[in-house]
Amino acid sequence: MNAALANRCTELNTAVGRLSLLSAYDALILLKASFSAPKMMHTMRCPPCANHPALAEYDNLVRKGIYAITNLDLSDLEWLQASLPVKEDGLGVRRVTSLAPSAFFSIRRKYRRSPAAAVTSQSDGGNYRHSSLTGEEHMVINAHNSPLPTSLSALKQSAWDKPVMASERLVLNNSLSVSLGV
Repeated sequence: MNAALANRCTELNTAVGRLSLLSAYDALILLKASFSAPKMMHTMRCPPCANHPALAEYDNLVRKGIYAITNLDLSDLEWLQASLPVKEDGLGVRRVTSLAPSAFFSIRRKYRRSPAAAVTSQSDGGNYRHSSLTGEEHMVINAHNSPLPTSLSALKQSAWDKPVMASERLVLNNSLSVSLGV
């Protein structure tokens, strides 16, 4: 796993250097559609790598690429907003650190013996407990304090990604409220 992620980081670093030779628009589209999260999707789906340090390094390289292409040094909050999907008012350059759990869990659900089995959830004093979940899945769901996708929606990565996006939007909204003094 370490070698595969290190190889992806090396490939991205080479790509970022070459993208800066293109026009800004073309380079940003290529970074977003080919070299950032889409390039890592297969790697994130195979073994569980949600907390691997190489994912944070990969995100830093993508952020460095955006800086090289647009000549904009993004603050942490600006980077958080840029990493949201376009439909969520972001740039659409997704962070692999936030996508890794949803990529892995959606594939895990697809290949379990009974993937169409309904997953039930119940609140346990603010924490959600689900039948047939692993400790990793409980940790991710409770970190975002949201219910797990149920039934067939548990097979879709977008359903697993919704709580992550909601918590990132909440961070952005809270920071906006603080800066406006509301």
